[in-house]
Amino acid sequence: MTFINLKQIFQRIGLKPGDIAADLGCGHGFPALSAAKIVGESGLVYALDIQKAALSAVSDKAKLDGLKNIQLIWGDLEGSINDFQNLSDTSKLEVKSLDFVFLINTLFQSKDPVKFITIAKKLIKPDGKILVIDWQPSKQHPLGPKINYRLSKDNIKTIAASLGLKPIDEFAAGEFHWAILLKY
Repeated sequence: MTFINLKQIFQRIGLKPGDIAADLGCGHGFPALSAAKIVGESGLVYALDIQKAALSAVSDKAKLDGLKNIQLIWGDLEGSINDFQNLSDTSKLEVKSLDFVFLINTLFQSKDPVKFITIAKKLIKPDGKILVIDWQPSKQHPLGPKINYRLSKDNIKTIAASLGLKPIDEFAAGEFHWAILLKY
């Protein structure tokens, strides 16, 4: 993940001290850790993943960095939510409580990207934003997924429009990734 400059990206999207964010599908937590440094002690970052080993790695790195503003959540948003009514019970996150939701290198793994983005939309405040970063469909990288698993930015824009979200910024997030920032 070092080939994505998260500090620069978070600065561009307006992440600031005091913000509350969630990294859904956080993996080993590079976005969550980077965001926690920016939001500071007055902010909070939730790191949610289905893999307990990934969350353990995030916990270890947070301790090494002295970060106390990361809350780990083990859960399967995609597999356990059938009706969004129980969203806060399933994810331990409150509906309309977040300034930012990050979906970084996550949607290509999703069985249902529409559901994942719908969940992100439910979690953000009315003025909140969703940052989607994923692999460019046209550029292969040894660490990335096979090209046929990747979603295009246009695909995400179509899904977002169907959910009442609009893109407010689009940019390259490094040589192998695209980014789009969404809001109501």
